[in-house]
Amino acid sequence: MKSSCVRSVMMATRGVTRTAGRYSSVYSKPSDDEILLGCVCYDPSVSKIWNLIKTSLARRGVQFDFVLFNSYERLVHSLFKQHIDIAWNGPVAHVMSQLIGEQQGMQVNSMGMRDSDRDFQTVIVVPSQSGIKSVSDLNNKQILTGAIDSPQGYIVPYYWLAHEQGISLSTSRHDLDLGKHGDTALGEVKVLEDLADGTEKPAILSKMMWDRAINSQIDSVNADKLRTTTTVLSETPPVFDHCQFDTLLCPTSTKYTSFKDALFNMDINNPDDREAMQLEGINECWMPNREEGYDIIRRALRAMNQEQYILKQFNNYC
Repeated sequence: MKSSCVRSVMMATRGVTRTAGRYSSVYSKPSDDEILLGCVCYDPSVSKIWNLIKTSLARRGVQFDFVLFNSYERLVHSLFKQHIDIAWNGPVAHVMSQLIGEQQGMQVNSMGMRDSDRDFQTVIVVPSQSGIKSVSDLNNKQILTGAIDSPQGYIVPYYWLAHEQGISLSTSRHDLDLGKHGDTALGEVKVLEDLADGTEKPAILSKMMWDRAINSQIDSVNADKLRTTTTVLSETPPVFDHCQFDTLLCPTSTKYTSFKDALFNMDINNPDDREAMQLEGINECWMPNREEGYDIIRRALRAMNQEQYILKQFNNYC
């Protein structure tokens, strides 16, 4: 919850978002002078956000442009084809990039993230009258989830329950908008609608979407019913990190250093930067990259046999 999943989850709440904007048709390498970034278009606001960031970077002397993609698979493919310099990756795409880099003998360098990307949380929600009081009570139950490629709507919480807690589960998945890795949160919205409509099934989803639902920020979800008929279990899956800038650029290259220096120089207290940073879901500042927040994504993809699925999806674009 892409911007990113945190980014998309933050914006896919007033009704259902629709993907719009200009999409990538990049077939040649970026110029030597201009830095070209790719990001997934999960919402019409994405173009506005990156145009504002483009203006901020231009004030700092950086020639920058961006291209919008309709899926993370195509975004990552374009990174490795060097049609773009930098990919604004969600967590699954970040791990995907590292897997492909290892497979192809190419070094993927990560540049940083937003403060809001760190320690992303998911929750387990159950009908209050279900008798489910703890994770162990979920054994042999069917659980509602978001899309199969969503880290917060499916991958992390399901992996934790089934593989780390040993819970036997079947799933009722809402596989909507595949390729965007949960950025539009359409699957999670359907889960919330099911809960508000009185389903007897437990559910897994991001804490961000849950908070927005109970605060009446999702038009299609009855917040009053949700608050009075469901319960959040006290046991929660581990936190993980969300989006990351990934590149094949050398960390000492001019493109790498000029982009990173200018981006990290943005100041939310500066009126010229504030709108872009707030729309991108930043609380205070951009943050350095770190890898430990993706460990559970790696474990989950490996345990759930999704590593080969990811490589197959990537190779479909080759």
